[in-house]
Amino acid sequence: MTTPQDQPQTPPHLTPEYVEAILDRIRDYALCSDLRMYAWARRRRAENAGDDQAAIDYMKSVEQSKIEFAEDAFEELQEFLHQLTTDQPPSLADDDEEPITDSLREQFARTDAAVAERGVPDDVLAPLAAIGVVVSAWRNTLEPWHYLFTDAQMSWMSLIATRDIIPHMNPDTNTPDFAVIEQVLCDGDRLVLPGIPAHDVLGPAWSSIDTRIAAHVRRYQEDEYTTRVLANWGGMAGSRWWGCQDWEDHAYAIADHLELNRYRTRQLIREPWKLPFEMWERAIEYQKDVQYQR
Repeated sequence: MTTPQDQPQTPPHLTPEYVEAILDRIRDYALCSDLRMYAWARRRRAENAGDDQAAIDYMKSVEQSKIEFAEDAFEELQEFLHQLTTDQPPSLADDDEEPITDSLREQFARTDAAVAERGVPDDVLAPLAAIGVVVSAWRNTLEPWHYLFTDAQMSWMSLIATRDIIPHMNPDTNTPDFAVIEQVLCDGDRLVLPGIPAHDVLGPAWSSIDTRIAAHVRRYQEDEYTTRVLANWGGMAGSRWWGCQDWEDHAYAIADHLELNRYRTRQLIREPWKLPFEMWERAIEYQKDVQYQR
């Protein structure tokens, strides 16, 4: 009679690739757990301080979402480890990333041709293309952490990211330099808030965030996104982004409301990162008032 320890065991499929996949899932779970604890502490602090009930209710909803993220991350780690002990180990491919189809390539080609036919100048095309990258690779990646930052801080970080990658969009060749764009956006020492580098602004989350940003940018390169296709995407992001063609009109409305002098108005239009941050905060607050008609 054989005992369980005498029975042959299926060896775990611990190749270097699987080890890295396990570590990625552990990092995700640890990060989600940290966010869950932070949300709980923030809500408890607000309750102890007697804050507005509506604000506390919002914090509770954020806390609940972070709990769910942590539980999902743990379940994914648990399931991955379980599958490693079977005869059919889990796939290392990202199920969310389907290969680009021929129909999508054809759509890209039509979009590229349409933008070229409109004759968009290079100095307009490059900022729009940068916005197309930043919306998905930077802003959407950071969105789960939005509640840690004000709207002014989030928009400032997107503004700086847009500014920093514009020189690498290469509208003259219609071929963005994705390798450099990845280096720029994933540089932890890059100042993303006034005087503060990305690795400090985002703390322990930065290693996870920069991995996701890099994956986004590499996907753009693999799918052969052109500058014109990205510019079309950027143009759909909305007219309230610095770099969009309608930004100047919005900037004049903001400057009029804030009673900015000509020097500050020119900065807001052309180089808003040179404004004092508190002025940017007032500008974003006014934009929100107009957008939501408060």
